[in-house]
Amino acid sequence: MPERQSRTPGTRRLGIIRALGLVVAGIALALLLIEGGLRAMPQYLQRGTRLQLGVFRAQLAFSSTFEADAYLEHKLKPHLDVLIEGYPDYRYHVKTYLNFRHAGFRGNVVRRPLVGIALGDSFTFGMGVEAEEAWPEQLSQLAGRNFANLGVADYGPPQYTRVLGRYGLALRPKLVLYAIYENDLRDAILFAQWQKEGGGPYDALRKKGLFAKWLSLARYSRLYQLLLAQVFLPARRDPDFWRAAADQGRQLVEESDLPVEASKIAWGLVQEAILSAQRLTQEKGATLVVLLIPSKGQTFQLGTRWGDELDRAVLRLCEAARLRCLDLRPRFQERALAGEQLYFRIDGHWNAAGHRLAARTIYDYLLSQRLLEGSTR
Repeated sequence: MPERQSRTPGTRRLGIIRALGLVVAGIALALLLIEGGLRAMPQYLQRGTRLQLGVFRAQLAFSSTFEADAYLEHKLKPHLDVLIEGYPDYRYHVKTYLNFRHAGFRGNVVRRPLVGIALGDSFTFGMGVEAEEAWPEQLSQLAGRNFANLGVADYGPPQYTRVLGRYGLALRPKLVLYAIYENDLRDAILFAQWQKEGGGPYDALRKKGLFAKWLSLARYSRLYQLLLAQVFLPARRDPDFWRAAADQGRQLVEESDLPVEASKIAWGLVQEAILSAQRLTQEKGATLVVLLIPSKGQTFQLGTRWGDELDRAVLRLCEAARLRCLDLRPRFQERALAGEQLYFRIDGHWNAAGHRLAARTIYDYLLSQRLLEGSTR
């Protein structure tokens, strides 16, 4: 009897360990089954959940194209060819045709004599469209000469000017196209904060308000993507969100979250960046042309207060500093009111037709200002 009692605690521990092992194995098996089901039968998810998961997958894939940079905060990796899929509005490649040693740009799809460069954010880069469809390449087709696409998503004017100095002027452009968009006030502030904090690693998802810890796992697990998307994209659970976002006439309009004082500081940063770009281009004998890119809300006359104020401030600066400036909004409003689909249904970026209209509008302006001769094709 004493001998049996002495073995009882050890036996119990072994039984507990075995039970825990079975529980862990059961949980792992259940997770694997759920993962397999999400991959094999995504059609059984609710439509809103499928859309939500697709958006998150596309954001994860796009974030993988960036890496940190001590001067620019982030940059596209050189020699990229990455397929971005899952987003309900688009499926496209991020391919860098123009590759420097430590950075890549969409550059140009076709070899032609270079006449200019295009600086800007995701609207210049061409979010959601192939490189051939982005406005710098379509403009190049119209002109018969290249406008190298140096646009990078999530950049603001301080970064545009830094790209100009580090990469753009080395291409010896005659024209520098400098695209301003309504979120540039916010991006200028974010970049200044990043500088003030001494730099640090860039995380595209965290900058968009998403938590990116364990990001590598999320890229491979549909279940984990779904869990993170449920936490960080709660608004998109509601199917009504997607219906409203798909209706261009009722497109949701963001208001600035910048206090008045911060907006003044941000405008100072934007103004300084534009004037610095003007000095750099003049020193090299090139011409700077500032482009005002209309948002979806502005095109449908639902413009944000801060976006409209930024446009007015840029136009005043162009007049005072004798800068050439083109506002694309009137042409976009005219064509949108005529029923043309120029933006994606849900996403706020231009579709291929929007990029085509931008290229034609810029081309016509450059011809009218005698900054560019007609196509030599």
